[in-house]
Amino acid sequence: MAQNISICNFCDLSGEVKWKCVNCDLILCEECKTIKHSKFKGSEYHTIIEFNRLGTKEATNAKRKLDLQRILCSSHIEETCILYCQECKIPICLSCILETHSGHKAVKIEFVYDDQYTALEKFRDAVELDLSQSAEIRRSIYERKQRDLIIYTTIKEKIMERENEMKDSVTAQAANLIQELDEIYLSDDQFITKEEDQMKKYEKDLNLKKSEVDKALNTCQAISVLKTIGKIDFKMPEKKFNELPKEQIAIFTELDPEVRINLQILKVERLVDLTEVYDTGEQIISNMKTLQNGAYMMMNDEDNTIKQFVFRDGKCEFMKSLGLAVLDLTVTMEGNILASVYDSEVIYNITDSGKENFKSIVSPRKVRGVHIFGNHTLYVGFIDSINIEGGIAIFDLKNSEYQEFKIDTDKNVPERITSDKNGDICVIQSESIYTWNGMIVSYEISPSLGQVKWMYKGHVGINKVKHFSPSDIVITSAGLVLTVDNYSNIIHVLSMNGCFLTFIGAREGVFSPMSLNMDKEGQLQIGSNKTKGESAKIYIAKFIQ
Repeated sequence: MAQNISICNFCDLSGEVKWKCVNCDLILCEECKTIKHSKFKGSEYHTIIEFNRLGTKEATNAKRKLDLQRILCSSHIEETCILYCQECKIPICLSCILETHSGHKAVKIEFVYDDQYTALEKFRDAVELDLSQSAEIRRSIYERKQRDLIIYTTIKEKIMERENEMKDSVTAQAANLIQELDEIYLSDDQFITKEEDQMKKYEKDLNLKKSEVDKALNTCQAISVLKTIGKIDFKMPEKKFNELPKEQIAIFTELDPEVRINLQILKVERLVDLTEVYDTGEQIISNMKTLQNGAYMMMNDEDNTIKQFVFRDGKCEFMKSLGLAVLDLTVTMEGNILASVYDSEVIYNITDSGKENFKSIVSPRKVRGVHIFGNHTLYVGFIDSINIEGGIAIFDLKNSEYQEFKIDTDKNVPERITSDKNGDICVIQSESIYTWNGMIVSYEISPSLGQVKWMYKGHVGINKVKHFSPSDIVITSAGLVLTVDNYSNIIHVLSMNGCFLTFIGAREGVFSPMSLNMDKEGQLQIGSNKTKGESAKIYIAKFIQ
């Protein structure tokens, strides 16, 4: 008969039941559980469990322990098994130990059960741990496959795009060559055909005259000669043809085609993993900086705006926007935003309403890259278009001291500046103000002002086809130098000595990078350019330990 779970099975009165005795299989109220049930002989060995714990591990173990006491002997069906034969590995009763299992080593079944239960629990824990680790490894494998597929698909698309470009280029070139050949041929052919017609007419006239003369001279009659008097015009036909033009010889030279498709396979370690990707709706994200209030700022070179933004609820939210065309930005410890603008000797302080003068360099020099180090050191890159030279100016904002040094390289336009923890700097130096083609140069500031520590002009494999074109640069707390290669769409990672270590790009899921920034948590922020059908993105990446 089914038990009425709403009434105590012991007193059949109380409806406030919340206990169950596993051994008695009774539903109990509080009073019966505490007073009446406890009077049963052996009740102290019973297991009583609350209703809300009936499906738990504890309840299952209690039921299994009770079932252990009820295992019937397979040889003596009226007896229960209280022993375990370790030689035969089966439960046995007392009669078995006197008969078929006489002389066998046997122990209490509870001991064997407890040991085996503990061993099974440990093994299950080990299996579950391995499964969780396996799931993590499988997830990593899946992510690797996805990254490899993205890289493969991206490179394949670029190869096919290049193939189509080459086809179109060859088709267009062939059409131009045929047109050029047609023009050469038709021009001469028309003139020569005209001359040919004139020559045919001249020959026809001559042949007519010759025919008349032959007719008179080919007969033996003298009268034939006399009859030609007054009939044959001895005047030669007019020569209306001209000298043929100088012969033009068109030669077809079959050269090896210039195949500009380059595939480089670099076996290098991954440095970062992406944690977030934000769609911005912008055309380009350049010159990202961290502000003191926890927000960030960036430039959009397409519409000449400076924008302030935050990351909130999984989205990139823009808070402020200022229409202003600037070259470079830096943020002071006090929260001032300093900027350089095109063709100016002034460093400006950017406010909500616009810009105001902050510092100036000596004219005709023009400001390029700007960077603040610590509390009061301002580095300013400048060019002198008249004397065709570049340099770095150093302002001590606390003591109003000033230093500078010139750049003695062919790529002398200092577009971006960053500093390491010692105050030494790395500078992006381009060929001119019209191109990103350039290099990275590390300079010592103290004690040897302007001493070159190292130069990096790109990777021999990566930049075999496309020039090294650094557009932004940061230095991590570990001293790694990261720089965006604009034309190759990857980020070069260099050691503190300027040696190439690895790269960040499509394999990590980063496409068309443009700018770099380190946030206060030490994470890398990567601003991108727009790609086909998608707006610019901001990638957040953590460094792999």
